Amino acid sequence: FNVGVAFWEGSGVKKNRKKALFWWRKSALAGDSGAQFNLGLAYYIGEEQPVDMDLAERWIGMAADQNHPEAQRFYNILLQDSSQSASVPEPGVAVEEPVEKPPTPDLTTDSTEQTASFSQQPPAPTILERPYWKTAGVVKLHTEGNSSSATFYVIPAGAPVEVLDDNGGWNRITLPGGLKMWVFENYLRVTGDNGVIAGTGVRVRPKPFTDNASSPPVGAYRNGDLVTILDHQGQWYMIRAPKHVGGWVKSEQLTSYMDSEENREALWNEMIAKGL
Repeated sequence: FNVGVAFWEGSGVKKNRKKALFWWRKSALAGDSGAQFNLGLAYYIGEEQPVDMDLAERWIGMAADQNHPEAQRFYNILLQDSSQSASVPEPGVAVEEPVEKPPTPDLTTDSTEQTASFSQQPPAPTILERPYWKTAGVVKLHTEGNSSSATFYVIPAGAPVEVLDDNGGWNRITLPGGLKMWVFENYLRVTGDNGVIAGTGVRVRPKPFTDNASSPPVGAYRNGDLVTILDHQGQWYMIRAPKHVGGWVKSEQLTSYMDSEENREALWNEMIAKGL
């Protein structure tokens, strides 16, 4: 929550409201009412993302359920607006009457200090679901979209994946946080637990050596790609590959399902804990 505040206000870091919303989302998913309220307001006013009244009601309602006083007040306003079929106009669209928007939230107050009570709790917001993909069984990633290409990565059954491309019965996929891959130190600028790819078309490998048979090159990084560093062996770094780097599987090895963002995030964290 406080990291989000720092990026929102530019306190100690360069102001970046997109990063503020990133950190508030993580905090909101962890249950912080202040982050839930701020995230809901961002959807309400269209800050760094399109206006989305459904998501605004969802996040502000979750904060209201935790007795966040401002969230309770705004949630009642949203419910009244919904009952009257009111909507927020898109930016740049003229309207006959001005639509009052909520003020920018006070980001200097720690949400743990907000202890106001609410006698009648509003109904819990609907948890929105959307389609996702996961592996139907244990799958091996191929370097190309055909059975004769080399395999380089194993993903367990039931793991959440993201589909990047399709090619007539084959899908190129990656993991929500990126595949664990290796890159040679000459092509990486390291700062703590983070790194920046230095070079155009840099290849990454599943193992920390350059044998093309057992550690074939996969994808191509872009100069300036940001990566998370997981390990270091000799002159090689294990990283989470950017999401445009993936591998190929047969389409029949994937299954689609409906779920909420929170459940999907929880499943991914569970897989991380198991070493994926």
